[in-house]
Amino acid sequence: MIVERYFNKHTFADNAQGIIDELTERLHFHIDRPLFRGTIYDASRLGSIIYKGKWKGKDAALKIQGLQLPRDEYELIDGFVEQNGSARIRTPHIFKHEPWDENKGYGFLLMEYVADPPVLTLPNPSQKEIEMFLYFFTELKTRAVTRPWVGQTEHEKSSIRLMRHRVTQWVAIAKERGHFNAESLVPRIQLFNNRLEQTQPEIPMEFMHAHMAGREVHQHHESGQFIMFANLYWGWRPKYYDCAFIVWAIIKNPASPLMNEHEVLECITRWKQIFQNLSWIKNDPTFSKHFDLMMLERLIGTLIIDLEAQEYKNQADKQALYSRLVPVFDTLASQG
Repeated sequence: MIVERYFNKHTFADNAQGIIDELTERLHFHIDRPLFRGTIYDASRLGSIIYKGKWKGKDAALKIQGLQLPRDEYELIDGFVEQNGSARIRTPHIFKHEPWDENKGYGFLLMEYVADPPVLTLPNPSQKEIEMFLYFFTELKTRAVTRPWVGQTEHEKSSIRLMRHRVTQWVAIAKERGHFNAESLVPRIQLFNNRLEQTQPEIPMEFMHAHMAGREVHQHHESGQFIMFANLYWGWRPKYYDCAFIVWAIIKNPASPLMNEHEVLECITRWKQIFQNLSWIKNDPTFSKHFDLMMLERLIGTLIIDLEAQEYKNQADKQALYSRLVPVFDTLASQG
């Protein structure tokens, strides 16, 4: 998982401009504008940069990976392509790539640029966007992914073990950054751990795209195909983690129109009902319990670490969101 790289030695931010200059000259890639700058909870922990530009006279996107990943993203894309059971979903076309090289300090993907907007506009998607996303999501879960193409680590063989491990990592990072609110968080972490132990049998693990919030998916205007990005996040998570992730991306968004805990709870309930009506979920009696626990996992992670890493206009906005999400966590935790 990407978060495990937080404590690695980070030098990409210091050397980024030289790498950009060297690589764009070597590839004859002409930068138009930046598209994305990926960090791990801290601006100094720069992991990757993506640029839109021109390559051989056509639009292209260049992703420079400065942080070594647990798995090479090109191999993850190749793994998806080899087993893909859907003609409606694909990954971006890759023109050139190099895996991360220790001597160079980077790897890269040179790929097609997709001008079409994301399927979901967060944090307030339209009903039409939601329906289109659900169509894509059902196609992904029931047809596209036919088998896993990545093995499980020891932590990934148990949902309880994985979630405990992730919380431990978040706490360590928060303490290292000096913003661990022990008075507020310790009892809630204990409450979350108690909920984990009470969930028997434990939630099964599932292979999935573990960063699916709609903005990683674009629908090509000519072919109608859905094109998936952020393919470095393929891996093992507890079942229905991906459903909770979508809701989490909405409620923690700095631009979210949800202004109080009641509206946040209504948003969670609404999306839960939306998922529960899907053909591949509605007959699963475990969905409600497992989805609720995944929402708690997302919320405790947000309270421990995500809010400090999120970009907000001012500290008051951040504190307002923290104050909004604490009672949401408490309410969901009390329903177990």
